[in-house]
Amino acid sequence: MKTCPTSEGDYCWQRLVWDFAESTTDFLRRSATSLSLLGTRPTMTNAPIPAASSRPRRRRFARRAMSWLALLGLAAVLVVMVVRVSLWRAVVALHQRQHETAQRWVSAAAALNWLPGLKSDRAETIYLQAKVWRRLGQLERVGPALRQAQQLGFDVALLEREEAYALAQDGQFQKLGARWGRLIVDSGSDAPELADAYVTFCLARFRFAEAENALKSWSADFPEDFRPYRQRGQIHFVMQNWGECVVSLEQATRRAPQDVSSRLLKAQAHLKQLQFEDADRELAVVLATDPNHAEALILRATCWSHRGETDQARAALRTVLEHEPNRFSALRELGLLELKLGHHQSAVEAFERALPGHEEDAELRQALAKALTASGRAGEAEPHFAFMEAASKSLLSLPQLTTRLASEPANVELRFEVAQIVWKYRSRSEGLLWLKSTLEFAPTHAGTHALLAEHYRWAGNHELAEQHARMAERE
Repeated sequence: MKTCPTSEGDYCWQRLVWDFAESTTDFLRRSATSLSLLGTRPTMTNAPIPAASSRPRRRRFARRAMSWLALLGLAAVLVVMVVRVSLWRAVVALHQRQHETAQRWVSAAAALNWLPGLKSDRAETIYLQAKVWRRLGQLERVGPALRQAQQLGFDVALLEREEAYALAQDGQFQKLGARWGRLIVDSGSDAPELADAYVTFCLARFRFAEAENALKSWSADFPEDFRPYRQRGQIHFVMQNWGECVVSLEQATRRAPQDVSSRLLKAQAHLKQLQFEDADRELAVVLATDPNHAEALILRATCWSHRGETDQARAALRTVLEHEPNRFSALRELGLLELKLGHHQSAVEAFERALPGHEEDAELRQALAKALTASGRAGEAEPHFAFMEAASKSLLSLPQLTTRLASEPANVELRFEVAQIVWKYRSRSEGLLWLKSTLEFAPTHAGTHALLAEHYRWAGNHELAEQHARMAERE
């Protein structure tokens, strides 16, 4: 037998199984042909044909039936062997984090485990399929598969652990309770997904120190995984450390050249440093595989606008708005482009379409004020200029405050100050995350509850608004 190269090990295992299946099938076919001839006496041209068979028909029928039963038994043994080998190889592939290979072996087992005696193998197949789906991020398919495996009698402890991993990946940490620490200890080859979920959980609450500790262990244990570097780049981006952000994301794109999120974040970091050529190179990679990627087109329009390629920039933005007429980032960028070109009325139209739901964006309101003034509508521009004037001092202090917060993550008043500035003058949705992160450290903080009550009144959720208003009054 030829030895397969290491890189083709899984392929060769599959060939081994299927070659054995084909040879056995051929053997069965030839055996069946031979058996069909049993009891048939060869005749000579000149030999007399007997009037009746010398063997009783019943004995001949019984012999043929027994032969076919033996063949069916042999076929069943073959099927069982192929199923067990496929499941074993799927487990090995999952342990080695070769998810596409694992999926092929699981599919092979699922196609063959139809025999009545293979109930436990069917249960294991469904369990492994659920694990593959979870690893690939298809979380909506995991729950039904686990319930099906439970109905077939699969190990309840393994199913509960798999469900816990799925909850962690979905960010539902409140449902894990005390199981969280045990999951980390037992994570094994599931550690990257668990670490990714935990870091995402920390970042959503701006707990950067805890996230960084998890990232160090993650990148040390799985040096070829690009995600720790992408997540670290995200932290630097939030902290406005643009240079360090690019360095981390370079590590991510080197390990995973086709990861779109790393490319887009890296392009944004380059844009923050006015490195338009570098940003354009990253965006070109994304658009080479997805020419209509909306975020990439908007960012590339920004590059083209700064380089004076205004027709290309406008065409890219129009392409996005044809599919998503109310996309905020596209309208905002189109308004800035028209304002730059002196098309003030067009700029006003774009900004006014972008403004609803984003009235807290001080930079947008300043741009709208400029466009209104240039269009001869100075009176309408005045409230927007006043808003920017009130916001400017706070916005200028924001980078210093977030840098300080990185070294003082438990400083509740500092965290609340950042939350206030972001919520009032930059982004309500981002400010909401900051407010929630403040409650992680101080669940009864009165100022946070008061601002959350204001947020939910603005969002139209009066039940939550009243709830937080009552919490604010208790302190």
